[in-house]
Amino acid sequence: MSVATIHASEVLDRLVLGQLLDELQQLRLPPGVAARAPRYCQVEDYAAVGLPALLAQHGMQPPFIVKPAVACGVAHSHSMALALTPGALASLAGRLPLPGLVCEFVNHGGLQHKVYVLGDKVRVCHPTCFDP
Repeated sequence: MSVATIHASEVLDRLVLGQLLDELQQLRLPPGVAARAPRYCQVEDYAAVGLPALLAQHGMQPPFIVKPAVACGVAHSHSMALALTPGALASLAGRLPLPGLVCEFVNHGGLQHKVYVLGDKVRVCHPTCFDP
């Protein structure tokens, strides 16, 4: 049996977590089934002049979800913003911690999936806190 171990400190960084999710594209899935992580880009300045062009290079279009890169362990890790236009990102300067992660917004229809995998066992849960 092959086991992949992820050091806990790696998961605390959303950029590392995003890179792990990027590997979804390498899965062999049945025809017509696709899996990928939302596109994202780490930024050091929300007001950077070239930021809209950088996001476009990554294939991202608004709206954007913006979060601190730190995913856990500090008070501001759960702060986030919704930017409806690339120009709105500049208004986050000084209001949302840096470095930040700008992610494409993916409407999941209010349904969240939590997937747990251990060896060949897969468990999919739908947290009840999100049920309509």
